[in-house]
Amino acid sequence: MSKSTVFSFPVALTQLLTIASLLLVIGPTCYAKGATDQPPLFSAGSTLYWQLQGEVSLKHTTDVYGIDMEDHERSGLVQKLQSQNKLILCYISAGSYEAWRSDKNEFDLSADIGNPLGDWPGEYYLNINSENVRRIMRSRIDRAFDAGCNALEPDNTDAYQADNGLGISAADQVDYLKFLADYAHSKDLLIALKNTVDLIESANLAQTFDFTLNESCYVYNECDALTPFVDAGKAVFIAMYEQYEKDARCADAKQKGFHMAFYGTDHALDGRVYETCQ
Repeated sequence: MSKSTVFSFPVALTQLLTIASLLLVIGPTCYAKGATDQPPLFSAGSTLYWQLQGEVSLKHTTDVYGIDMEDHERSGLVQKLQSQNKLILCYISAGSYEAWRSDKNEFDLSADIGNPLGDWPGEYYLNINSENVRRIMRSRIDRAFDAGCNALEPDNTDAYQADNGLGISAADQVDYLKFLADYAHSKDLLIALKNTVDLIESANLAQTFDFTLNESCYVYNECDALTPFVDAGKAVFIAMYEQYEKDARCADAKQKGFHMAFYGTDHALDGRVYETCQ
């Protein structure tokens, strides 16, 4: 070590304390894998294109692309989009059994499966208290990490509000949500709160989750409940399926700091319809 790089103990200690103080003020911040000077991911004001079916359109200039994890686990799409500086939000169903998924045979049909999921053929509520279900979800999250996803969209996490056939309570749901968030974070993945609006305030979910993706909050008068995410500097993505009062709703979303887009009344999310607020 040259003389010019030798510090006396009091000076070195002072510098270390200064650095430590700065780190405490700055706190932990999530960045893209390999990034050193990028802004935080999924921050308030981020934009989303969401397509879960069909050949994914590559023409959109949004910050984030939402795609189905299993459909694109090995397709190369994740890496192609990331080479274009897109962040990848990967869909998994965390609360329903889907009869077409590759891991469907890992579920115990006598213990893990509840009532059918509304109007979605082949889907059934999952027993979120089952250790087997949680094992499968850990595996899905591992796969999302291996696929290169930046973040997770765990769907169907509001079974406590439905006739789920499993006796799932709000407390069960909160415990499961925190399990999902904790495991995703342990894999260096960010995670969205999908819908599940009623628990945001009571369970402090805007602190647990990194951002939120909500469907049709303007239809159900739930949008005000999403503002804790913006207050925390986190993105709020709104997906609408019909355009009633579009101008007024767009103005309100802009004022609140939300990114809102319209995806068509058939709920297909296949890329045929995508309109944003101007």
